[in-house]
Amino acid sequence: MTKLLKSKKRSLRSSSQMNRIDSGSFTTLTTELTYSPNGIDYNQMYEQAEAHYSNQQYDEVDRLTRLLIDSDPYRTEAWELISRNYLRQEHYNESIQCWEEVVKLKPNEVGVYYAQLWLYLLHEGMNAADKLQATQQLMDKIRTLFPNDESFSYGDALIYGLAGSDYDQAIAILKDIDYYKQWESPNVCYDKDEVREALRRIYQLKAYSYMHHSPREDLYVAASREGLYEAITYMQLAREYADSEEAIAVHEQEIADMISMKDVMFNWQKFIYVTILLVRPFLLGDLLLQIGIILLALVFFKLCWEPGWKINYGRAPGKPYKKWWHIVFVTELIILGCISLQGLLS
Repeated sequence: MTKLLKSKKRSLRSSSQMNRIDSGSFTTLTTELTYSPNGIDYNQMYEQAEAHYSNQQYDEVDRLTRLLIDSDPYRTEAWELISRNYLRQEHYNESIQCWEEVVKLKPNEVGVYYAQLWLYLLHEGMNAADKLQATQQLMDKIRTLFPNDESFSYGDALIYGLAGSDYDQAIAILKDIDYYKQWESPNVCYDKDEVREALRRIYQLKAYSYMHHSPREDLYVAASREGLYEAITYMQLAREYADSEEAIAVHEQEIADMISMKDVMFNWQKFIYVTILLVRPFLLGDLLLQIGIILLALVFFKLCWEPGWKINYGRAPGKPYKKWWHIVFVTELIILGCISLQGLLS
């Protein structure tokens, strides 16, 4: 799933952390920028790079940030921006490598480690076992370096939900944080938007857990009808935690597809049940029921194909109703009706 990034600046407890995971963006506290030793106006060039980033001009961002890094490799702004730029293009390994430079330059700021944690969790090319191992090791490192940090439960919840598939545990922790946490505490490295974005992603993954891929990569199939109802429920919860138009639109489309899938599955069950009822009179030789089938076939034929009828399921006059199960059902009725008629005439 492709996710675009948005750059957004705000004052934070730590100088580097993930902002609005919905867009995959890092939040940075940019220090005052000045002229570099080689005469480059660092401030102006950085602002140009940020503007190109906002306009999704990735090549220009890459070019300008590399000039900034060559000018002064000991400042983190350009490293952070080029990492975000790689992440937006889904070049996860390169994004992580650039962020490691930020960690080297700011080893005593806990926020940069949680941003690194998010990078691992967003890495779509890393298999589940490696992702779980890498994130757990990083959390162990955070605990060792920052024993008084109050964000451990937040980091654990991210790993539970986005790497370990323990969705219920993750949701319980994050909902507790979302309800009770004092967001301005100086000892946490997240904010309300980030917690709610994590909840959105985890609800979405839990919805997917009730589905499996079909041979088509863009299509999910329900493991069972009950599983499909569960998937719809959790996708609706994911939509409730979305606050960007893009994310809301994605979830609404996912919900619509699942509802359509549910209708198809339900219609299959109805079709099989009705088929059994229709075949039964022929097996029992019930003449009256066979006559009823003939009449029913005529009614359904007129209902679905006759353009002059007003009862047409809301379709435009003159256009046949083309839901597959109606067409198959009517065809079946016509065949059985013909068999009944032949039996009556012979």
